[in-house]
Amino acid sequence: MLIPALAEQAPEIKGELLSASREAAAAMEEYVGFLEAEVLPKASGDFAVGKELFEEMLRENHMLDYTADELLELGRELFRKTKEEMELVAAEISPDKSARDILRRRRAITPRPRSFSMPTGGRWSGPNGSWWRRTSSPSPRGSGSG
Repeated sequence: MLIPALAEQAPEIKGELLSASREAAAAMEEYVGFLEAEVLPKASGDFAVGKELFEEMLRENHMLDYTADELLELGRELFRKTKEEMELVAAEISPDKSARDILRRRRAITPRPRSFSMPTGGRWSGPNGSWWRRTSSPSPRGSGSG
């Protein structure tokens, strides 16, 4: 995994980074479980709404003043920048390897957990002494309940 490799570069907060990484992975696993168990079985129909309605939804539901084309371009630019930053980090870790090589190697040597368990009590210690609170997953329909 990339986080353990990066944590080696910051030994003074390595433990906190690794702990936070595990907690984030556990939260993601819980969310994926929610999506698979609750959302996917109820998902049906055609979600294509067309460009005009999609842009209206961006404005009205998400208060984003982007057209579909602008949003697509923004996404492509963020993807390009992220790949560029990953290569810069990879060069710091191992100058002769690409980010893809490092990630592939890390995946090959990192055992996959069979399941994740969430800490009891609903709170985790985060970096710099901050606290994170476990919350319920959002409603799949965005109704605000959940």
